[in-house]
Formats: sequence, structure tokens, C-alpha cells
Amino acid sequence: MSALGAVLANRITTLMTEKLGPLAAGGSGGGSDAVPDISKLPAPVVRVVQDVYATATADLFLIGVPLTALALVAVLFIKEKPLNTLSGEERLVRERATAAGH
Repeated sequence: MSALGAVLANRITTLMTEKLGPLAAGGSGGGSDAVPDISKLPAPVVRVVQDVYATATADLFLIGVPLTALALVAVLFIKEKPLNTLSGEERLVRERATAAGH
């Protein structure tokens, strides 16, 4: 999940820089890693920010779906192994009885 979060943040930064240029840096010393306050932005910039977040989220799903499919295939090939229902003491008693019987 943290890797996908990093991909999302990187994609948002890249798209903001492409679409807004120097405005993406926040103008007065603010970093481009800050989430913009939509209520304080002009309408054309709001549309750009919304488009950037929508595009970055869609790109994230394009990465996530193949990873999910790969995980599903891996799970299908994992050999099923039944869980042990005996406690440690019960198993020890059984092993000692088996060893004493030989």
C-alpha cells in the first residue's frame, strides 16, 4: 500500500507540474507536496486539480489491477496444508507413544 501511495503522490506531482507549471509549487514558498485547498483556488485551477487527482487515481488502478491478478494466481498455486488441531502437549504425548510402540 505504501508503494501505491508513493506512486499516487509522484503521479499527482508530475501532472500538477505539467498542467500548472510554476503555479504547482504553490507560489509563495509552499511545496508541491501540499494538498491544495480547493475552496481558495480560482475555478479554472480547481478543474485542473480535480482532473489531476482523477487521472492519478485512475493510473493507480491501472497498476493495482495487474498486481491483484498476479496475487490471485500466486494464491491459486499455493499448496493447501491442513492446520494442526493438537496442542503441543498432545502432540508430544502422541510422539512418545509412537516411539515407545516401536
